[in-house]
Amino acid sequence: MIRRCLILISFTTTAFAQTCDNAGSPKVSGTECRASVNNCDVAEVCDGTSLACPTDLFASAGAIGRAATNACDVAETCSGTDTVIPADGFASTGAIGRAAANACDVAETCSGTDAVIPADGFASAGAIGRAATNACDVAETCSGTDAVIPADGFASAGTVGRPATNVCDVAETCSGTDAVIPADGFASVGEIGRAATNACDVAETCSGTDAVIPADLFASAGAIGRAAANACDVAETCSGTDAVIPADGFASAVTIGRAATNACDVAESCSGTDAVIPADAFAANSVVARASVSDCDVAEMCSGTNAVIPADAFEPDTKLIHASTSNDNCDPAEYCSGTDSVVPSNKQDCTQAAIDVLGQSGKFTIYDDKKGKGDPNRVTVELDYLYEIAADGSTKVGNTGSIKHSIQTFASQDFTIDDPVDTTVPGNTAVHAQKVKFYSTVSTIGKITLDTYILKSSGTIGTDSELWEARANDVKFNIILSDWTFCAPCGNGNNALSSDFVDVAVKMKGKGATPTKKDNGGANITYDMGGDVPLTLSNRVKVDETWTSMPEGYPKMETQGSSAIFIFRFPKFTTSALYDPIIGLSNTIGPDVVADDGTDDSTDDSTDDSTDDSTDDSTDDSTGDDDKDSGINSGTVKTPSPGSRSSSVGDDTNKKDTSPGAIEDGTTSGGMNSAFISTVTCAVVGASLLSTFFNMD
Repeated sequence: MIRRCLILISFTTTAFAQTCDNAGSPKVSGTECRASVNNCDVAEVCDGTSLACPTDLFASAGAIGRAATNACDVAETCSGTDTVIPADGFASTGAIGRAAANACDVAETCSGTDAVIPADGFASAGAIGRAATNACDVAETCSGTDAVIPADGFASAGTVGRPATNVCDVAETCSGTDAVIPADGFASVGEIGRAATNACDVAETCSGTDAVIPADLFASAGAIGRAAANACDVAETCSGTDAVIPADGFASAVTIGRAATNACDVAESCSGTDAVIPADAFAANSVVARASVSDCDVAEMCSGTNAVIPADAFEPDTKLIHASTSNDNCDPAEYCSGTDSVVPSNKQDCTQAAIDVLGQSGKFTIYDDKKGKGDPNRVTVELDYLYEIAADGSTKVGNTGSIKHSIQTFASQDFTIDDPVDTTVPGNTAVHAQKVKFYSTVSTIGKITLDTYILKSSGTIGTDSELWEARANDVKFNIILSDWTFCAPCGNGNNALSSDFVDVAVKMKGKGATPTKKDNGGANITYDMGGDVPLTLSNRVKVDETWTSMPEGYPKMETQGSSAIFIFRFPKFTTSALYDPIIGLSNTIGPDVVADDGTDDSTDDSTDDSTDDSTDDSTDDSTGDDDKDSGINSGTVKTPSPGSRSSSVGDDTNKKDTSPGAIEDGTTSGGMNSAFISTVTCAVVGASLLSTFFNMD
């Protein structure tokens, strides 16, 4: 017997409840009682008051029932009356399924029968991906395998972006880094737009502001159309109205065709009918070819067969020019050299002036070596101070701060002393002198140099507009500033100014209590330093190799105790400035001074001797330990203090020279070494002046 069983399955989920009854009470408002079956259906919810689920409703007409999946699909919309979603539709045939991303991409179109977008395709290889915008740009082409447009490229540097339209225009070239064509440029002002065809034509030049070539012009009337070929030809001139050069003409028959080249040549004259210059002719053998130019020269005569002037001949070396006037070699006889026409100068190396260098601060004393350092007419020279001055002429600039542009005192300034050398005075090579050079760095702003000369012969020296007669035994010293950095501006407050001048103060003390001003009748000023030693001041300075005047009122003198301070003001310079004074010591040296015979004279403590004199701390002896230890020879300056150097100018390196004219080593009793230069060989009567002129660069 077969038994059949009926199994009842009950589903009690809320999704299918379709009721708002909750055990006899309405469900909470908003409780879903009928779910949405698709996009064209809407869910119904309880209103919180009724036990029945609201009537079934549908999505509004036009609501999206099925969205488009891509550009080849179309969306299906609801009818608004039921939950039916229309059958799937597609974009029409040829509709764009995927748009071209750029010029190297192509658009894909729909088939119209499904929603499939064809595989991505690309523009063919070589297709223009980015066109050139101008001559400085280049087109980028597609690869054919993807849609990537190559990076923007440009015409190479130097490529013509805009060609020149004519000679007054210029081509603009590409930079190679962008596509910008430079602004239109033109040939520079004066560039030839149309060249001259000949000497009667003129070139037309460009304006520089446009590419227009000016109208054709011609050389002015009288301009040279054809230059003379030689002295027997004449130049042809232009008419001024066209570019035609006239027919060739010739010089007249009296015209010199070839001038005499020298005293042994003669001039040749033209024929007047052509430009041929006759053959060269020569002076007779009786003509003087080169006249004698001096007592050491002889005249040369022409040969008569050519224009060659014989080689210069000279008087023999036995011809006397200047006889000696002394017996002590102070004034030796001078003869011709036999090798040139130079007449030897009458050298009188009779200097006996001396310089005593006092320490390393650039201070020195000038005196008569025969009278010793105690010479009552001695003059002491000392750099006192240096200030940079503002444009108002009174404010000191740069005297504070870490870098000083002013020096309150030179007392602690160290100078280096170079070897003494025999030389000539700048500006006159006929004036011989012995030179000692002092120099020192001023802070970090520049350099100051003192070139000191003891004159060994007489002559004229001066500025561009003034000359002074200087003699042996006068002493001249240059003060030079160089490599200078001026305040521009520096400092704070009043010191935050630029400097326009440099004031250099030089302290000088002579025999007189105070220098007295004298009227010399000229533009310069002369002071009597005492003991018949004059000081003449010029207001001319040499700034950057050009002579100029100091500001009004300079140089000027101020007194300080028994010394005089002379202040020199110099305009701002670029490279260097120089002013050089002369001390006329020759006035105090006369024939009554006898030569030093090298023997001890204990009764005259003003003379220097070759023996030890412990009572005179200004003298040196030839027996001291310093000479033995250092091996000092003739012509040695011994300055072992810091910042100085020993220097030698003597010729004899084998023996101590104790004769006048030697450069001695002096040691003071206080242990401070000083050096003085003595170039005495004989006495000279002198009447020179102390003339001061600085040249600062």
